[in-house]
Amino acid sequence: ETLENLDTSDEAPVGFFSNILGSVSSIPREQPIRDNLEDIQQQSREAERLSLIVASMRPRIETQIDKLFGRTLFLDRPSPRRLKAWRKMAQQEAAEQAGYAFASYAEAKYHGVIARLARTIYRMVPELGIADPQPIAEKLREATQAQGLTSLTGRGKGASKAAIAFFRAHDIGFRIRRLRLLARRFAREWSAEDGMTEADREIAQKAIFEALSLYFAKEGSEGLGADFGEIAHRVMDEPEAVLNEMAARRTLIDLDLRVEAILSEALQALPKPVRRRMLLAYLGFPFYDVATLPLLRNEGLTEFDPIKVDRISPDDANSIREGGSHSSLRGTEFYNFGAFFSRAYRENDYLWGRLHGAERMADLIYSTLDGAFVTSDLLAFKRRLFLAILDEEDGRLNAEPDLVERLRAEVLAKLPG
Repeated sequence: ETLENLDTSDEAPVGFFSNILGSVSSIPREQPIRDNLEDIQQQSREAERLSLIVASMRPRIETQIDKLFGRTLFLDRPSPRRLKAWRKMAQQEAAEQAGYAFASYAEAKYHGVIARLARTIYRMVPELGIADPQPIAEKLREATQAQGLTSLTGRGKGASKAAIAFFRAHDIGFRIRRLRLLARRFAREWSAEDGMTEADREIAQKAIFEALSLYFAKEGSEGLGADFGEIAHRVMDEPEAVLNEMAARRTLIDLDLRVEAILSEALQALPKPVRRRMLLAYLGFPFYDVATLPLLRNEGLTEFDPIKVDRISPDDANSIREGGSHSSLRGTEFYNFGAFFSRAYRENDYLWGRLHGAERMADLIYSTLDGAFVTSDLLAFKRRLFLAILDEEDGRLNAEPDLVERLRAEVLAKLPG
């Protein structure tokens, strides 16, 4: 029987060979992911570039903060009031130091805030039938201009008074980016070599994540209240009223005071060297943001790490048997449909799938430990892992009675205890 002679009418029964031949001819067996990997590679390059930018800026920014505040950073009690005053002073200094570059930063910041507000409103008013948030963003820009935001920069250096008021009321992204920088410093960049104990790290991280949770609760539509949808529905006719209501419900200025109370309490509990590091990062953030936000399409300091790609494949799991899928799997036969014909094939591939998956998970975890374990420790762990899987499956897989025993013998021979 050939493909040309197959009866494809709805009434004809599906035969054994027609089913197999039809599957072989029509199911795609190649799904390239090269474009996805190239996107990841490009994103990783940008993350590496960001890390280099931040690292190169850091000494100069910390020197500037030291010059700006001097010995006040070593005050025994950095109260919420002092932290607020320092924050404002640092932000003003960053704007002045940026010079003419501040205008591009302010534009990027403004359009990013408008886009974020428009997306939030757009999700709440699907009944308006708007294809995307752009028309809402246009209305919001018109409303801010009507409220006096005709220029983002003032006559002197830095933002205009109207721009400052707008950012204080609506720029939740800046606040989140600042705390994420702190979280990263404590989680990944500062260690015991910098004079910080695990107890210090726990105190700081608890405060940072508590503060972040307050902003996250206000970030989306959920923080605006269940009835805000009725107000958002008027955005195309009364955008100014919708903006004012969002500011009134989010109360970001009051939230800043709560966050600074949380942070100042943590700062008081930390030793002076760690406290100084935390303050340098917190107060130095506006300098980093001014430099990076226009470069990174309004994402700013949100992603530093390159994305690593690890493959989970039989071809990468060679601890028991080398040769990859062709040496261990039976379902690869007959255009990868071999397991359809034999229960023994299916049980073989199922068991090898567990062993291969477990090995790759062990390899991936081991790769993150930075030399905490030697290779012999990893092999000993894999041996226990493989034997535990085989013990669990012993008696369950019966199509090939000696399958488990044969594999157990291979494990013991290849990975002796």
